Amino acid sequence: MLGKLKKLFGKDDRNPYPNEFTNLILAHADAIGWNIVIRSESRIAISFDEENGRSQTVHVLCFEQKSGRKIACITSAAGSVNALKETKADLKTLFNELLTENERATYHSWALTEDDDDLLITANANFVLDNLSRDEFESAVAIISEAADKLEARLGGDDF
Repeated sequence: MLGKLKKLFGKDDRNPYPNEFTNLILAHADAIGWNIVIRSESRIAISFDEENGRSQTVHVLCFEQKSGRKIACITSAAGSVNALKETKADLKTLFNELLTENERATYHSWALTEDDDDLLITANANFVLDNLSRDEFESAVAIISEAADKLEARLGGDDF
């Protein structure tokens, strides 16, 4: 009853940054049954247990285009370029594979994302926030989590 009253009056302790983005993602996550962590007005984290005792964290980010349109970016890291350099991995071959996959993939793409002094290899999908349905959100998060975890396992890690 208390939870319903908090939602009715707009107060929900799980959402310290209520806005259009966080409210929508929280509503979708509640409907799906996922626990999320709202880290800021534009960043949400969702952690998943994958096969073989592995885990994966997916981030949902919100940014605004110059036109004012809000974009939800669903992203998950699969590897650190600095860590791969230390293992003498064949980065050219890996990056060519990921670029080739970008041509064929219909629901996600691979990118390099700056993170402090490193570059992370990330799986990403972008959606117009106003049009992001619960089903589309659920599918995108699942695809991104699985793609990033598979590459991360292939690279020998479980850090993200």
